Amino acid sequence: MDQPTAKQSGRIITFYSYKGGTGRTMALANVGCLLANQLPVDKKILMIDWDLEAPGLHHYFRDRIAQKDLKTSEDVEGRVPGLIDLFQELDRRTPEDPPESGTDEEKYADGALSQVQIDDYVLMTHEPNLFLMKAGAFDENYVDNTSTFDWEGLYARSPMLFISLAHKLAEKYQYVLIDSRTGLTDTSGICTMLMPERLVLVFTPNRQSLAGVLDLVGNATEYRRQSEDLRPLMVFPLPSRIEASEPERRELWRFGDKDISGYEPLFEKVLTEAYGLKQCSLGKYFDDVQVQHVPQYAYGEEIAVLMEKRSDKLSLTRTYQTFLEKIVHTNSPWEEISRETLSDYATVIAETKSELKSQASESKRTKRRFAILSAIALVLVLVFGVISYQYYSQNADQVSKLEKTLAEIQLNKDKLASLNEEVVSISSEVKTNGKIPYDKVTVLENNLAEMQDKIQQLTNRSESEFVKKEISTMIAKINDSLQLLDRIKNNRLK
Repeated sequence: MDQPTAKQSGRIITFYSYKGGTGRTMALANVGCLLANQLPVDKKILMIDWDLEAPGLHHYFRDRIAQKDLKTSEDVEGRVPGLIDLFQELDRRTPEDPPESGTDEEKYADGALSQVQIDDYVLMTHEPNLFLMKAGAFDENYVDNTSTFDWEGLYARSPMLFISLAHKLAEKYQYVLIDSRTGLTDTSGICTMLMPERLVLVFTPNRQSLAGVLDLVGNATEYRRQSEDLRPLMVFPLPSRIEASEPERRELWRFGDKDISGYEPLFEKVLTEAYGLKQCSLGKYFDDVQVQHVPQYAYGEEIAVLMEKRSDKLSLTRTYQTFLEKIVHTNSPWEEISRETLSDYATVIAETKSELKSQASESKRTKRRFAILSAIALVLVLVFGVISYQYYSQNADQVSKLEKTLAEIQLNKDKLASLNEEVVSISSEVKTNGKIPYDKVTVLENNLAEMQDKIQQLTNRSESEFVKKEISTMIAKINDSLQLLDRIKNNRLK
């Protein structure tokens, strides 16, 4: 059987929780709206409600559907087909007999998909480029449709159908966010093992919520390794409903004691085993990623990033934005290199350079020590994966140039973070009061353009893959902010 080709350009992210009540759907809705307001206008985001037994994602967008022929929430719920209706149609289009051994199962699945118009099952929201696929049309047939659908039988007849659907969706959308069914079911297995490239495990700090998501890590990663799907699967844990008013218990359930196993060491252990790591430290990740409990959002289905007027560090907007940065701009929860770490590395380089210079004038014997110290600096850098080895030769001038480049990158990252916060803040203000501060927008556009020029100049000063990656990420963030400012200026936020 042929292996699937990597057709897609977008990314599929599944939000899963073992138990209900974790804030999983709320997290997905907020992340979707943040993406919609930050991506360029030609990039689309699709949210899919795959929690067929307890659908709820559509409630967050009950007043945010942009199609004029749907005037009431009853119209949205009852008239518009969704996921289960799409799969019923795919089931009808899939032959009863599975493909014979040796035939191209991917083309077999593509044949069924080519006969279905996915747009017929998708709703446009008022948020720019944000689309929703409901669980289904909530009519008198919905319960029977969902309870009797044979997911296992469809998979047996067309093993590549779900992966081919993932490719098709990723060709059309920059991001596909799937709200998975809880527990251990056929549909939750599809959502966590077959469909995604990123798997967000939402949990609250208690044993019943933790146990299920921890077990899933090993099952999902092992299944993907054994399958013919070429896409990688990376797990990102998301602790939710964290109560800030209980600092002692918050620390206890994170780090653990003799009676309680903390979620940080538990995830470090399970990710180490799942990905074959020598070690896995999630301390910095969990310092940044915790969704605080805000009583206001325990009532109804409100989207915090659209309700809050500010995005300060105590807001849910800042919390979800921080998590969004993790799942979009980092390869794994343990690989991010913090500014503090970069500063430490720069200090090591500076100290090594200073000692090299002081020793270089002594004697031939000292020159040997000069080479040894250079090698030590090289090994330190390679171990932490900061930059490539050619910049840590015996030439102290090269080390000095590298140190300067790293320092400039770090300085510009801080400035860029501040500018991006201003852009998001202006966007929130415009949505709230409808007034466009053109002077502020112009100043920010000029500052971002100036920073873009400076950053691009750094590209020619280093061949380090690490430096290139950092610069590329910063340029992408600048472009996203410029796109958002353009939408603000032209009154195209909605």
